[in-house]
Amino acid sequence: MLTILFLGDIVGEPGRSAVIARLPELKEKYALDFIIVNGENTAGGRGITGKITIDLLRAGVSVITTGDHIWDQKEIFGFIDTEPRLLRPINYPEGAPGHGAIVLETAKGKVGVINVQCRTFMLPILENPFHAMEGAVAKMRTETSPGFLMAKFPPFSAPTLTCKQPTNRFFPVARPFFAMPECADR
Repeated sequence: MLTILFLGDIVGEPGRSAVIARLPELKEKYALDFIIVNGENTAGGRGITGKITIDLLRAGVSVITTGDHIWDQKEIFGFIDTEPRLLRPINYPEGAPGHGAIVLETAKGKVGVINVQCRTFMLPILENPFHAMEGAVAKMRTETSPGFLMAKFPPFSAPTLTCKQPTNRFFPVARPFFAMPECADR
């Protein structure tokens, strides 16, 4: 069995310090195979930097997801293309820096992570998240063996539960498995 830890928004230096300090203990205690965190608020509550990304990955994070604050720290524009484990929402327009999905190998099989952002009350206006997810899922199915575990995350960057409920209907819980943390209503 593959054990995955999902951590929602890590906010600022106190959040980063807590995660970095506790991850080794949690990894050992729960025999964690894969760790996904939402890092879009790690830089003082607004965005993420290359240094913060590296610190989280060195601490044992497998993938860092983001949302509407991904570009708040301008230095990320030059960094995001160099680190495929730092994801931006997949439904950003064609040509946006970075990637919105990744498939990584673990000792227990492949794990696919898709980072998507809802559009309700969100800026900038992005591409249709359902079409983006459908394309990403189809691509992942061609790259991986049947029965792998797929996780959809940030906390599915969306301001309302009404953004998230249709996703459950569009991608019903089945093989592959989709994980969606609770809504972060604003």
